[in-house]
Amino acid sequence: GADMKTAQMDITSESIEKVWVIRVEGRLDITGSEQLESTLMRRLDEKSQNLVINLARVSYMSSSGIGALLSLFRRQSSSGRQMCLCEVSRPIMKLFEVVEIEQVFKLYDSEKEALSAMQSE
Repeated sequence: GADMKTAQMDITSESIEKVWVIRVEGRLDITGSEQLESTLMRRLDEKSQNLVINLARVSYMSSSGIGALLSLFRRQSSSGRQMCLCEVSRPIMKLFEVVEIEQVFKLYDSEKEALSAMQSE
């Protein structure tokens, strides 16, 4: 897959059976979040696939990270596509619970579960 590297983070992506899997590593602070959003937004339309975002290696997320995920989610929804998150680490799950974001996103424990869910959509 295409890899995108910044000082803040790494984004790796691959298509697996019609699902676009994004693995994010590093810090989703304001800089990282803008990077993630602009990088993926450009490519979502070309891809037109359901999306799995794996957050296992994200060490830190600010509210801007949540904002970026929400923008991507809205873009996917408006094009009639699905998006889910998987392998969310404990500290980030706590953040999600505080802002009640887990009511918006489908969350899966493993990438495998997320993939099969998105493949069947």
